[in-house]
Amino acid sequence: MTLTEKQQKKVEENMGLVHQVIHDKVHGYNQWGFHTYDDLFQIGCIGLCKAAATDKGGTFSTYAYRLIWHELCDAMIQSTKRYADEVAADVTPYISAGTEDEEALSGLRLVDIGMVTD
Repeated sequence: MTLTEKQQKKVEENMGLVHQVIHDKVHGYNQWGFHTYDDLFQIGCIGLCKAAATDKGGTFSTYAYRLIWHELCDAMIQSTKRYADEVAADVTPYISAGTEDEEALSGLRLVDIGMVTD
Protein backbone atom coordinates (compact mmCIF):
# COMPACT_ATOMS: atom_id res chain seq x y z
CA MET A 1 0.00 0.00 0.00
CA THR A 2 1.49 3.30 -1.05
CA LEU A 3 0.50 6.44 0.82
CA THR A 4 0.86 10.01 -0.32
CA GLU A 5 2.83 12.48 1.80
CA LYS A 6 -0.42 13.92 3.16
CA GLN A 7 -1.65 10.44 4.14
CA GLN A 8 1.73 9.58 5.71
CA LYS A 9 1.56 12.75 7.80
CA LYS A 10 -1.97 11.84 8.92
CA VAL A 11 -0.73 8.39 9.99
CA GLU A 12 2.21 9.87 11.92
CA GLU A 13 -0.04 12.35 13.71
CA ASN A 14 -2.46 9.60 14.80
CA MET A 15 -0.07 6.85 15.95
CA GLY A 16 -1.30 7.31 19.52
CA LEU A 17 -4.72 6.19 18.35
CA VAL A 18 -3.36 2.66 17.89
CA HIS A 19 -2.22 2.59 21.53
CA GLN A 20 -5.60 3.92 22.60
CA VAL A 21 -7.52 1.21 20.70
CA ILE A 22 -5.37 -1.55 22.18
CA HIS A 23 -5.73 -0.08 25.66
CA ASP A 24 -9.51 0.41 25.35
CA LYS A 25 -10.48 -2.79 23.57
CA VAL A 26 -7.97 -5.52 24.41
CA HIS A 27 -8.24 -6.31 28.12
CA GLY A 28 -5.90 -8.72 29.80
CA TYR A 29 -3.09 -10.83 28.46
CA ASN A 30 -5.40 -13.81 27.90
CA GLN A 31 -7.30 -12.08 25.12
CA TRP A 32 -4.17 -11.36 23.11
CA GLY A 33 -3.89 -14.97 22.09
CA PHE A 34 -0.63 -15.56 20.28
CA HIS A 35 0.18 -11.90 19.77
CA THR A 36 2.48 -9.71 21.82
CA TYR A 37 1.72 -6.05 22.37
CA ASP A 38 4.19 -5.17 19.61
CA ASP A 39 2.36 -7.51 17.22
CA LEU A 40 -0.94 -5.87 18.05
CA PHE A 41 0.60 -2.43 17.59
CA GLN A 42 1.89 -3.35 14.13
CA ILE A 43 -1.46 -4.83 13.15
CA GLY A 44 -3.15 -1.65 14.39
CA CYS A 45 -0.76 0.45 12.31
CA ILE A 46 -1.87 -1.46 9.23
CA GLY A 47 -5.46 -0.50 10.08
CA LEU A 48 -4.38 3.11 10.56
CA CYS A 49 -2.71 3.13 7.14
CA LYS A 50 -5.84 1.66 5.57
CA ALA A 51 -7.88 4.40 7.23
CA ALA A 52 -5.56 7.10 5.89
CA ALA A 53 -5.66 5.60 2.39
CA THR A 54 -9.47 5.36 2.26
CA ASP A 55 -10.43 8.51 4.21
CA LYS A 56 -13.13 10.55 2.48
CA GLY A 57 -13.29 13.42 4.96
CA GLY A 58 -15.17 13.77 8.20
CA THR A 59 -13.75 12.96 11.58
CA PHE A 60 -10.64 10.91 10.84
CA SER A 61 -10.03 9.67 14.38
CA THR A 62 -13.49 8.06 14.60
CA TYR A 63 -13.07 6.37 11.23
CA ALA A 64 -9.51 5.24 11.99
CA TYR A 65 -10.48 3.92 15.44
CA ARG A 66 -13.01 1.57 13.82
CA LEU A 67 -10.62 0.36 11.13
CA ILE A 68 -7.84 -0.25 13.66
CA TRP A 69 -10.20 -2.23 15.89
CA HIS A 70 -11.51 -4.30 12.98
CA GLU A 71 -7.96 -5.07 11.85
CA LEU A 72 -7.06 -6.26 15.37
CA CYS A 73 -10.22 -8.39 15.58
CA ASP A 74 -9.53 -10.00 12.22
CA ALA A 75 -5.97 -10.88 13.26
CA MET A 76 -7.04 -12.39 16.58
CA ILE A 77 -9.84 -14.40 14.95
CA GLN A 78 -7.46 -15.68 12.29
CA SER A 79 -4.87 -16.75 14.87
CA THR A 80 -7.57 -18.51 16.91
CA LYS A 81 -8.73 -20.44 13.83
CA ARG A 82 -5.14 -21.34 12.97
CA TYR A 83 -4.60 -22.65 16.51
CA ALA A 84 -7.81 -24.67 16.38
CA ASP A 85 -6.71 -26.25 13.09
CA GLU A 86 -3.31 -27.14 14.57
CA VAL A 87 -4.91 -28.73 17.63
CA ALA A 88 -7.31 -30.72 15.45
CA ALA A 89 -4.38 -31.94 13.33
CA ASP A 90 -2.54 -33.18 16.45
CA VAL A 91 -5.31 -35.58 17.44
CA THR A 92 -4.39 -39.23 16.88
CA PRO A 93 -7.06 -40.94 14.82
CA TYR A 94 -9.02 -43.69 16.50
CA ILE A 95 -8.02 -47.13 15.31
CA SER A 96 -10.67 -49.75 15.93
CA ALA A 97 -9.72 -53.07 17.42
CA GLY A 98 -9.29 -55.88 14.92
CA THR A 99 -11.12 -59.18 14.95
CA GLU A 100 -8.18 -60.88 16.69
CA ASP A 101 -8.81 -58.93 19.90
CA GLU A 102 -12.52 -59.66 19.80
CA GLU A 103 -11.89 -63.38 19.40
CA ALA A 104 -9.39 -63.40 22.26
CA LEU A 105 -11.82 -61.64 24.59
CA SER A 106 -14.90 -63.64 23.61
CA GLY A 107 -14.22 -66.50 26.06
CA LEU A 108 -13.50 -64.24 29.03
CA ARG A 109 -16.00 -63.54 31.75
CA LEU A 110 -16.26 -60.20 33.60
CA VAL A 111 -14.63 -61.84 36.62
CA ASP A 112 -11.63 -62.84 34.51
CA ILE A 113 -10.88 -59.28 33.39
CA GLY A 114 -11.40 -57.72 36.81
CA MET A 115 -14.74 -56.03 36.18
CA VAL A 116 -16.65 -57.99 38.82
CA THR A 117 -15.29 -58.90 42.22
CA ASP A 118 -16.55 -61.76 44.36
